[in-house]
Amino acid sequence: MNPISSLLRRIILPGACLLALQCTRVEPTGPTPVQFFLDESPVQFTKSPEEQAMNPTAVFSEGEQRDTLWVAAVSGDCGSGYGLTKGTPHTTANFTANLGLVGYTYSSQSQQTDTTRWTLYPGASGQTLSQSASGRWVPTTDLYYPSTEGFIRFFAYGPQDDASITPASGNAPVLSYTVPSAIADQNGLLVAAPDPIQTPPQLQDMCVPLTMQHVLSGVRFAIDNSENFRLASVTVSGVYNRGNYNMLNGEWSGQKPVDSPTYTITIPSESYSTYMEGDGAYDRLKSAYTLMMIPQTLPSTARISVTLVDTNARDDTDYNTSFTVDIRDQVWQKGKLTTYIIAHDKDNLLVIRGMLPDFTEESLDGAW
Repeated sequence: MNPISSLLRRIILPGACLLALQCTRVEPTGPTPVQFFLDESPVQFTKSPEEQAMNPTAVFSEGEQRDTLWVAAVSGDCGSGYGLTKGTPHTTANFTANLGLVGYTYSSQSQQTDTTRWTLYPGASGQTLSQSASGRWVPTTDLYYPSTEGFIRFFAYGPQDDASITPASGNAPVLSYTVPSAIADQNGLLVAAPDPIQTPPQLQDMCVPLTMQHVLSGVRFAIDNSENFRLASVTVSGVYNRGNYNMLNGEWSGQKPVDSPTYTITIPSESYSTYMEGDGAYDRLKSAYTLMMIPQTLPSTARISVTLVDTNARDDTDYNTSFTVDIRDQVWQKGKLTTYIIAHDKDNLLVIRGMLPDFTEESLDGAW
């Protein structure tokens, strides 16, 4: 054989073999373990089609009309670099909570959306996923793919201890969630629903990507500090604080109020910088004091009550202004951060609203 023919043979034959392998399902031999990893390129978030806004509303202090205040709300996506709040899995390093896992099997592609034909996969259901030293998320008990032909689909959520689930064959997985009464205990609720995997699996399916989505709604407060007044307290009441989240279709249902929920943040004047941050135009509550709420159309009972302190001394005392805003029919959307802004001057309020991309950027310190 001449040298040129020999060289071509060495090039063509390996290439043909590689092409054949790419066109053939390459299945591992023996039991195939399942591992998971957080898909961070990029981190994905649930998004809503339009911005939810409340037009500036004039309010007066209770009992007297010394001042006119203006309140408006603006919502933005909870995304990387924009509205980083509790529960945002910006990197694997700062996502430390355990994940819960559920798995289902079904026999054919035609049953992909027919959950009545799904069978709970015992090895995956009720499992806990914890991050290993390698960065992979590993089940606490060894988990293997089914060896039979068909499909398997996984669902993951976290923090595992913040939601409850009772999965069953023939039904999509549904999380039951109640907003904790203490704001410090309100984390983000994150859900991943990877694509179905054909079994027996191919080698590239041994590690399943988890694209986490933020499924709660963040609520924060800010104040125009062009006048000499500061935020002393804010209370949210009359909202829904329990609901059910379908991890397959991504929808909330069954929202309702439980035990007359009320959420109050009190900001002592001597600790103002502990709670608030901002610049010369506005102050806002830090992300640790973000309310993580059930997405909902707010019921007729929904209210925000605010107390402000005027730092201009009047007879050596501070002057308090309290007011309540009816926020019925507003929408707290999944994956959105809604900021309620309080201002003395409507023109100032409109300027601040235009600054929102900078307004919501901050570090993830203190938030997982």
